[in-house]
Amino acid sequence: MWHVRLVSAAIIVGTLFLVSPGIGGAATGLFQTAPSLGTAASFAVLGGSTVTNTGSSVVTGDLGLSPGTSVTGFPPGSVVSGTIHAADALASQAQDAVTTAYNSLGSQACTSDLTGQNLGGLTLTPGVYCFSSSAQLTGALTLNAQGNAAAVFIFKIGSTLTTASGSSVLITNSGSSCNVFWQVGSSATLGTTTAFQGNILAVTSITLNNGANVIGRTLARGGAVTMDTNTISAAACGVPPAATATPTATATLIPATATAITAATATAITAATATAIATLPPATRTAVTAATATAVSAVQTPGPRCIGNIRGRKVDSAGVGLSGWTIELRQGDQVVRSAVTDGNGNFDVLGLDMGAYAVREVSQTGWTSHGPDRFDVRLGTCGENLTGYTFVNARAVESVTATAVATVVAATSTPAVRFPTSLPRTGGGFPGAALFALLLGGLALIGSLALRRIRE
Repeated sequence: MWHVRLVSAAIIVGTLFLVSPGIGGAATGLFQTAPSLGTAASFAVLGGSTVTNTGSSVVTGDLGLSPGTSVTGFPPGSVVSGTIHAADALASQAQDAVTTAYNSLGSQACTSDLTGQNLGGLTLTPGVYCFSSSAQLTGALTLNAQGNAAAVFIFKIGSTLTTASGSSVLITNSGSSCNVFWQVGSSATLGTTTAFQGNILAVTSITLNNGANVIGRTLARGGAVTMDTNTISAAACGVPPAATATPTATATLIPATATAITAATATAITAATATAIATLPPATRTAVTAATATAVSAVQTPGPRCIGNIRGRKVDSAGVGLSGWTIELRQGDQVVRSAVTDGNGNFDVLGLDMGAYAVREVSQTGWTSHGPDRFDVRLGTCGENLTGYTFVNARAVESVTATAVATVVAATSTPAVRFPTSLPRTGGGFPGAALFALLLGGLALIGSLALRRIRE
């Protein structure tokens, strides 16, 4: 029986060792993992379509592009401690590594949903922070590593990442930009003079406005990386040191003597109270409860979100794109997302959860629909892109005002014949109705003159 009690006591103390802060590392950070960047680790800048630069940007690390071939702006920009790889094998391998890392980030469960919150002014501890759509940073974001050099911060953003001018990301208490990852579902834009840290992995493009600086990496999978007098430094990221801590009470488990057995009494085994851990570092009842709650919460967190995109276009009857039109996505009577068409009439609704949606246009005064005003669609596969939904509209019937009233006077004694001052026509069409009205007016005039001559 004594050996059973000894094993039970060991299990209790071992459990406390695993979950208690200050013993074996902090409880936070256990549920997110920094993905390997593989071949992409040496790249400070990596684009998919183009890499362009204006001004005296400085890139510390490799600069790459694949599958595109156009790298412009170097000089005046410069690459320090690295090489430009335009559409070569290494750049291609780096893009594959970015894809792998991006998917690894996507597979990690969210520990906190920050959708709708501005990152500015927040202080965050290690974790996986999720945004169902866009993320904004205005001001300073502080990432507190809590003394753990291996602390990992992951930001999963459904669509865009945008920072305001003068914003910053600060890493405190032994943290490293090597372990900060920004998974961006579409594009990232850093405002002027932004001081940014971490690795940006964007599906589409990354734009650095004038004076924005990055300690980390700008890795664009499919689109362009655009720079304007920036400094981008890829930190040398090795294997982070493991967090270690030696419990002072380990010796109580070594001697398998009656004294050790007596210390682990039935009460301590059953209740796991603070009495049983009195000789350990500060693993109090409160600490154990908090750590246990964190672990349970993480286990119950749903798996990674499965998202897709819906894209389409808004045109007039001639096929010309219409900008500034609102497109709504509805589920039942509720508008769940919306988008506004760009200068070419295109709209993109990104980072959508799986399910059925009604894609509808919002009508505008003076326009009529010349086709479907609604498409019923369903996203059923992770990463699915539904495209080809086109809304067609034309100008509604409007009036055109004549520049002058046509007055024909046949004789002094003959009343003037006046044509109408406005005639209906269809927008952009040939004014056939107007000509027909003029023809009738002419015939009426001719008849009036003929009748007058007969009377004379």
